[in-house]
Amino acid sequence: MLSRALLLFASQLRRESRRIDTLVIQLLYAGFALSILSHIKEEDPRIAGLLLLRAMTVVHAAMAVLLAVRLAGDAAGSRTSGAVSLLWLSGVSADSAIVSQLLLAATTFLRVWLVHVPILCLARHLGGTTWPQILQIEALLLGGFVMTLCFGLPLASHAATRGVAPVIGALVVLVELVLWLPAGVIFAVQTWTSIPVPQALSGGVESLRCLSAVSCVRELIQTPNASSFLLMPLIVQSGISLLSLWIWGRTYFTQMDDADVPANLNRSSLKFWGSKSTTRPSRPVWDDALAWQAYYVHNHGRVQIIVRSVILIGFAAFSVSYLSSVQNPPRDFLITISFMLTFCLIFISHSLVGANFLAELKLQTLTTLMMTPLGYMDLYDGWRRGVRKMMWPDFCLLAMCLGIALWHSPMKLAPAYAGFAVILLCSGPFIVLSPLVPFSLRGLVTGIGLVMTLSMMVAVLLSLSVFFHPWLGPLVAIPLGLGWHWLGRRIIPIWFAHKQEASA
Repeated sequence: MLSRALLLFASQLRRESRRIDTLVIQLLYAGFALSILSHIKEEDPRIAGLLLLRAMTVVHAAMAVLLAVRLAGDAAGSRTSGAVSLLWLSGVSADSAIVSQLLLAATTFLRVWLVHVPILCLARHLGGTTWPQILQIEALLLGGFVMTLCFGLPLASHAATRGVAPVIGALVVLVELVLWLPAGVIFAVQTWTSIPVPQALSGGVESLRCLSAVSCVRELIQTPNASSFLLMPLIVQSGISLLSLWIWGRTYFTQMDDADVPANLNRSSLKFWGSKSTTRPSRPVWDDALAWQAYYVHNHGRVQIIVRSVILIGFAAFSVSYLSSVQNPPRDFLITISFMLTFCLIFISHSLVGANFLAELKLQTLTTLMMTPLGYMDLYDGWRRGVRKMMWPDFCLLAMCLGIALWHSPMKLAPAYAGFAVILLCSGPFIVLSPLVPFSLRGLVTGIGLVMTLSMMVAVLLSLSVFFHPWLGPLVAIPLGLGWHWLGRRIIPIWFAHKQEASA
């Protein structure tokens, strides 16, 4: 099994190493670290390392979840493209295919994580931290990455496009909500009613909250005195990961087309869920055909809206339980987590337009679309209209986070998050270009040029906010963000055409 898994891994490693989005994530890491260092240089030197570790932990957690969603999304469309059927016909076992996918994911994660190592060493050198504290935080974040990846791979492998990505990202919110909500309910009962709560029940709920990764990471970044008891969330993360891999192994070669499966296969013995229906439910067709295609065909818009709404409601419930179950909780931490969640959702939404293009290439239907009087930007704009119709929960979450930041810190956090929101909303073309730009000299120059432009914009906005007025940066971010958006739109048709030529 291992030899075939290594052969599959080696055959896909070259393609994976050419992904330009991994380089973008590495550059973003460096950019975040430099911006954070510029803010903590005037703080107490004795705790400068702890402040750096706190800020980079939030960034690293968001990047770990986002990278896990991206890697799991690579499995989408593997059935419709015939890749799974080809593996079955070639005699490759499900275990070998799964091991090769995990090795690919581990390779990509290590490339990004290595950029994080010097930042951790710097945090330890600046002071206020210890190696056990840093290693335990990294273990919990690694467990979150593995849990999200292992949950997302079987889910995405049965999907046609990357539209399932928000469902994968919702796992982290759902697990934390399940672990935090009982404590919030007990606190509300004790505070607002006269109903006595048994001490055993209260203690059990508090011990349940010890399995929360957010709770344990919060404890670790507040004090350098690390305790091995704070690694309890690894039990939950490992359990979900192993269960997901077991389900994936049982369902890897199920629910394929009848023509792709040998006639002597007793498929009923391999089914884990119900058989896939051969009929397609009727769907209303809009006048805007491209928006309808992006909403219904590629991304299952109704499911997306339901999942995003559940994330919105779940995070609101988690916030209430978090604020009510802890005395004087650090609100900055909660607000930062909320904006990282918003960043992940909007980032995924922007990337769906590029995923639609790649899905059309896999299905070999893009040539038919190009026979219509439509250009590449017409396709981009049409698919973006369809994606935008399912993004209203994302905008509601962003507005809620901005409102909380304005109420809590109108002159510090609110301006920073407002500028961050403007740049994020204007970054649609940049995110779409990520899977389209190849790892070539020309592609590398394009990617680095866009990232450097973004870095200079962020540096200008930070300088205006720090040296003049906190709200001057967000105001200037509007024209700069629109200009960056315009630049990305000018580049998209070029790489759309190159990608289509390369796939022909």
